[in-house]
Amino acid sequence: MATFEDPESMDGVSLISEAYRQQLRQMHANKAQFGVGGAEIPQQVKQLLETYSIKTVLDFGAGKGLFTQAMRQRYPQIDTVAYDPAFEALSDKPNQVGMVYSSDVLEHVEPDRLDETLADLFERCTQVQYHHIACHPARKRLPDGRNAHLIIESPAWWKAKFQRFGWPIAFETVQSGETTKKGQTLMRVFYTIVVTCPSGQPEPARPTAGYERRQ
Repeated sequence: MATFEDPESMDGVSLISEAYRQQLRQMHANKAQFGVGGAEIPQQVKQLLETYSIKTVLDFGAGKGLFTQAMRQRYPQIDTVAYDPAFEALSDKPNQVGMVYSSDVLEHVEPDRLDETLADLFERCTQVQYHHIACHPARKRLPDGRNAHLIIESPAWWKAKFQRFGWPIAFETVQSGETTKKGQTLMRVFYTIVVTCPSGQPEPARPTAGYERRQ
């Protein structure tokens, strides 16, 4: 069973601003289709669960919690914990998990808090991380007018972020395609990356270079 500690700070640095938390809560309250991904477990995630004999999973940025629900139904023996700062009931993260999973989440993190957020995930994870990241503008906008994807960067940019933690990249892929909305053709790009702990045990989670903590 997972144990818990302060879920929203990294060495005293908040991982989400209160203003942004309120923006997310409004989005979830007003847009039924916001945060509803993850109802189906990706085949690669199933393989990782088996390969690493995963016992605990953190569904990071769980949204409406569909991935967690799917995991608990299919893998009741695995302790799957949902975390999403927009929901009071999902505001705890276990202090250690075998696997971290996120899908269409990291691009929603506030840019000036991304490094701390990644460091927090690396410190909590002991075996493997799976992240599916959108690299294009979102269709939705926050109540304050900003694009819902606060970070719009290339797969190469995201790869460099992960590489700074020194964990081997076990898998990565880029998917792209066009979609049409209201007669306008939009390009969508997704980056999926799987990183594994070198020893399969907890590792220090500080980037190796090019990182400066905010004061």
